[in-house]
Amino acid sequence: MGASALAVLGTDAVGSSDIGGLSINGIPIFLTGGPNQTIDIIGGRVVINEQQTSPGGTITVNALHVIVDGVADVYARDGGEPGVNDTFDIRLKKFGVTVYNTPDECFPHYLGSYAPCSPGNGGGGNIQLHKPNPSTTGVFGGSCPAM
Repeated sequence: MGASALAVLGTDAVGSSDIGGLSINGIPIFLTGGPNQTIDIIGGRVVINEQQTSPGGTITVNALHVIVDGVADVYARDGGEPGVNDTFDIRLKKFGVTVYNTPDECFPHYLGSYAPCSPGNGGGGNIQLHKPNPSTTGVFGGSCPAM
């Protein structure tokens, strides 16, 4: 998974993302490559190659944005290799009330940075999407206060 954006003075900003082998609930998803491809899911939607352009001409590209209406809002962005400056933010709600929200601290949260509210070179935090693997997947045995 990857996302990139480019804004050049005097031109329109352009962005792209690269997601391979995406499936939702075991169903392969055909990727158009166009911006803001939306897939409806039960109770929400998935936006692929989400692109938001500001009036000032800057662009933000999220490779994947998952929204479960009234429950969760998750952003994941791959800043490229070697895996620093990838971002991940989450908002959880219970009965429509936000109970956990990483953007309250700052937005976006940089993985692999010593200061999560700013880019860095701390390493780690690499977002990679891949097929399930018995050595890296399992049953969730914890609890989530928002659920």
